[in-house]
Amino acid sequence: MKTLKTLKAAALLGAMTLVGAVQAAGVSGQGTWETTLKARDLDGITANGPEAYYDTALNITWFINAGGAALPWSQANDWAANYVILYGITGWRLPKMVDLAEAGCNFEYSGSDCGYNVSTANAELAHMYYVTLGNKASVAPNGSNQAGAGLVNTGPFNNLSKGYYWYGTGSYDAADPTGQVVAERAFFFINELTFTYDDGYTELKAGQQGTVGIGRSAFVWLVHDGDVTAAVPEPQSYALMLAGLGLMGFAARRRSSNKQQ
Repeated sequence: MKTLKTLKAAALLGAMTLVGAVQAAGVSGQGTWETTLKARDLDGITANGPEAYYDTALNITWFINAGGAALPWSQANDWAANYVILYGITGWRLPKMVDLAEAGCNFEYSGSDCGYNVSTANAELAHMYYVTLGNKASVAPNGSNQAGAGLVNTGPFNNLSKGYYWYGTGSYDAADPTGQVVAERAFFFINELTFTYDDGYTELKAGQQGTVGIGRSAFVWLVHDGDVTAAVPEPQSYALMLAGLGLMGFAARRRSSNKQQ
């Protein structure tokens, strides 16, 4: 069984690598991403760009490919925790959030753990959407529709989907104060999705957080606690390094010339 799961993990990672060839474009000046996300090189080849970004605000590292796999919740957690090895690095997980107030989903238009404009201090995907990328919810804090909503800014990430994303947080039974009895639901975040109902009515849901049955499939965005590796050198760093190597070479040639004389 473990061999089968390992093969599935390898296949999914292969798909993520292939899909990750498409590079997204971020919106400059929107959100904090240009200052709080630091490029990280995981494969040791700086010429091909970063494979992850360290989030200085949350102290976690986001894998650059944000949407290469869609899985049921339990399988997603198991896969991330036990079968994912990216560039020799283990310990990846699904993003976290905190179930606020009463256990389960408490829907509000602002400041709750479910609904729109949710608390970003306790939810990593929500923080990415609202703060880091500066995107807007489809519903304003007063409950009215909001213009300019949706996944306008994807930052430096590849394949950031408009669909459902899993949190690694289950929705617990409100009758169990220890949080050990897991209901058949888990928390999700929707970047942007248009729903069409039977009567033809369409509704845009952007920046929504809630719970859904754990049997459905949702995207997995891998994160890692802390800063996983050294920073990718900036262009000016390369210039300084090359200049230093040039000076060292010049000094070596000069010493050799002096010896010959």
